[in-house]
Amino acid sequence: MNESVNEQWAPPSPAERSGGSKCSYPVMETNYPSFWRTQTWQVWRPIVALVVGVFVFFVLSMIASVAGLLIDQATGRQKITEITSMADFEMTPIMFLATNLSLAALVPTAMLIGRIIFGQKGGFVSSVIGKLRWGWLGVCVAIMIPVWALMILVSWLVNPAQFDGLHANNETVLFICIILLTTPLQCAGEEYGFRGLINRSVSSFVRPDKKIFGVPTGMLLGTLVSSLMFMAAHAATDIWLNLFYFMFGVVSCIMAWRTGGLEASIAMHAVNNLVAMTTLPFGDTEGLLDRSSGVADASALIQIAAPIVGMLLVLFVAKKLGVQKTSAPDAPSEEPDTASVMPKQIAPRFPEEGTDEEMSKPRRAINNQTEQSIE
Repeated sequence: MNESVNEQWAPPSPAERSGGSKCSYPVMETNYPSFWRTQTWQVWRPIVALVVGVFVFFVLSMIASVAGLLIDQATGRQKITEITSMADFEMTPIMFLATNLSLAALVPTAMLIGRIIFGQKGGFVSSVIGKLRWGWLGVCVAIMIPVWALMILVSWLVNPAQFDGLHANNETVLFICIILLTTPLQCAGEEYGFRGLINRSVSSFVRPDKKIFGVPTGMLLGTLVSSLMFMAAHAATDIWLNLFYFMFGVVSCIMAWRTGGLEASIAMHAVNNLVAMTTLPFGDTEGLLDRSSGVADASALIQIAAPIVGMLLVLFVAKKLGVQKTSAPDAPSEEPDTASVMPKQIAPRFPEEGTDEEMSKPRRAINNQTEQSIE
């Protein structure tokens, strides 16, 4: 492999050739997870990005939780002193709103980290073209809705009792409004945080041209670490729930890699969570966040199948539509072939044959000019 590739697996950009600084964007076609591995990459950048990202997430979660609990205490929704475990915790509309907003804040957090630490505009966390592709996001939502509708039908056929006892209450309308308005934002925040910030930071430790069985090594590493962290963030001790969270993360990372952005994973996450919250406004919310061992069973495999089916459909449609999955914003402009633009050699022109009188006129004019200059 030549020297230029060893530097940043890419030839120098026009800025470098003219003595300028190195490029903070890829100079060769690069996939989504490896987009932060550029000529300006240094080992401290992803480390700082991960530390800052986790710290901000922790601080935001603590602030939101405390604020939500204090409001609930003041309004009489639940008493802090009575909460001894997650099973005693009641997901009130205020706590639900606080949680969703704290997670939604990961969107600007990931964008700012990409801008400040890696020198790329925030929009490049959304996709490799530097912005969220709203049209493609809509297509992905349209793909995911029937998949999850089928999952609900199968779940009902397997265990119809799970939908018993549902009824409206004093918080139903407020819950519905908060779910519809903030759940998509919460899902986007998790995608920007885990599939964007964590996935890209970890992937950047490996050069994009390194592959295992044709798959970028950085992508595999980023998928593994970010999916494990996504699973751990849900604090479940049930094996079936952990399997679901891990597989959900893996599927999301694969879609980000193969479609060049977060649109597909945001769509899947939003549809999944909205469906999961369908019964929330009509049931008992106490113990909603109970993820202890034994709360789930093998029927969770149905929930695992839905993301896989959705992913396969998204990748098929993305290929048909030609969705852009790589880009090189700082690619050097093609230099023109000098041989092809060199002017043709012009043959000397001689006066055409004519009479002696005609051919002697130029000579007489030159002699006259010479005599005048001497005088």
